[in-house]
Amino acid sequence: MRTIGLSEDAYSMLDNAKRPGESFSDVVRRAFSADRLLAMVGTMTQDTAAHYKRVIARARGQEDRESERRARRMRR
Repeated sequence: MRTIGLSEDAYSMLDNAKRPGESFSDVVRRAFSADRLLAMVGTMTQDTAAHYKRVIARARGQEDRESERRARRMRR
C-alpha cells in the first residue's frame, strides 16, 4: 500500500467518481485501465493536446518550486 497526497479538488473528483462499494484504488484502476486509455487515443485535437502539455508543465514547475521551498525550510 502507498500513501499519496491530493489537493482538495482532486480528492473531491476522486470521491465523486467512487461507486458504492468501491475503494479509491478501484476508482484509479477503472479510470486508468488500458482499455479505457486506448479508447481515448485519437480523440484529442492537437491544440487541446498542446494546451494540456502546457498546463502539466506549469503544474510540474510549481510542484518543483514548492518541493525546493520545503527542502530549504527543512535544512534550516
